Amino acid sequence: MIELVIVIVLVGIIAMTASLLIGQTAQTYQKEDNYSTIANQDRLALEEMAREIRLIRTPADITSSCSSTTALNFTDSNGSLVAYSFSGSTLSAGANTLANNLTSFAFTYYDKNGALTTTCASVWNVTISLTAAQGSDSLSMRTTLHPRSF
Repeated sequence: MIELVIVIVLVGIIAMTASLLIGQTAQTYQKEDNYSTIANQDRLALEEMAREIRLIRTPADITSSCSSTTALNFTDSNGSLVAYSFSGSTLSAGANTLANNLTSFAFTYYDKNGALTTTCASVWNVTISLTAAQGSDSLSMRTTLHPRSF
């Protein structure tokens, strides 16, 4: 009888340890899945914006206000109008959604000397910063780029 009780207690301890390990593994998997989803969506959005912003012909082709941190409108080297905007938690390119679940987003403009500028005629570099969240996890990304034709 004592041996049976000892076996039951040992099996209970092993089962409890196994359930804790499985629970931690599931939490780690969920966290990594969240980061993967955030990173993939945001990386694709940043890459698309960077590719198109590099095609701005001249600073004069920037048609939005360079004091706006949430919108950028310009004419690219093909003569196409490109418009990016951030509203609520959604980043859009025209009518297309690039990214959701953003907690912050900003365009920042710099002149040739690396100083912040709000004058479109003196823009030399554009920095795109964003932070996205999914569940309790968040991820920040930033890229700075220079249009090819400037």
